[in-house]
Amino acid sequence: TPQILHLMNSPGVNQKLSLDSAWPAQLAQGDLSNEQVVDELYIRLYSRPPTSQERQIALEFLPEKSKRRQAVEDLCWALLNTPEFTFVD
Repeated sequence: TPQILHLMNSPGVNQKLSLDSAWPAQLAQGDLSNEQVVDELYIRLYSRPPTSQERQIALEFLPEKSKRRQAVEDLCWALLNTPEFTFVD
């Protein structure tokens, strides 16, 4: 029987996502617009662009660039914990 690995509540993943040197922090602090940040998250995590509805929801969640680091980390965490990103072993 396959075992399903859920990332939810994983302290190790949470720690890695919140590092200053982590990809989400660098993405949030970079020069990309919020639209480009959302696209980059979906491409890297799901290997596909977001749907128009997914993009709209994510953009409503992201604040202005100077305050978006926590929101990008949270969005990354949320995407990692969807059924689309479930590992089956």
